Amino acid sequence: AAYSNNPIFDHDPAKDTMYYEVKPRPYIKYFGENSSGTYTAFNDQHLVPGHIYLTDDEIERAKQVAPAADFIYIEPNYKKPGIYSDNKQWRAKKWQSVVDAFPDSNFVQCGNGKSDDSVVLDNVTMIYTKRVREAFAVLSLASMFIGYEGGMHHAAAALGKGGVVLFGGVSSPSATGYDLHINVYGEHPESPCGRHYECSHCKEVMKSLTADQVIREVKE
Repeated sequence: AAYSNNPIFDHDPAKDTMYYEVKPRPYIKYFGENSSGTYTAFNDQHLVPGHIYLTDDEIERAKQVAPAADFIYIEPNYKKPGIYSDNKQWRAKKWQSVVDAFPDSNFVQCGNGKSDDSVVLDNVTMIYTKRVREAFAVLSLASMFIGYEGGMHHAAAALGKGGVVLFGGVSSPSATGYDLHINVYGEHPESPCGRHYECSHCKEVMKSLTADQVIREVKE
């Protein structure tokens, strides 16, 4: 979905597929395995944002559901199930504290409404989307992004949106971070661990990240 309307792809309407030579992700050094499970070893690099090509219709539909005034796009959920899943979890109470710290600001959250354990914050405009590109279109109208390191933070960079990104202990800004974001990183001797399995180190790091830290960076 992220590659739709992208001119560097060969779109074949007859087959409803797209052809492109995909090169290995440069931030991944290798995938390893130990007695507990698999993990990713990362390369340090200067990550350059990609591009998302939205259509005029997609943007127009987003304008119909998004607030007319300036708003902040916030993403308190991460992909589940996923290879890093709970290693990225930050408490819903902390996300809510970030919203509550800015009572004069408009916040927007997108979701598909399908997951029973998704975090839905109070005092936000909740927009339910059927496709991820609908969320991208809403994000393209935002003044900034706040969320986890992951798919939506890559989308924010591709759309030229600055913001605050929580990294925790799984990966590091030097591997998957962007210059236009303020990256909140969990400094720890084991970071970034890249572990695909449940990790006590990651939970410790995420617990150590405070709402005040994120609020301070959002103000910045």
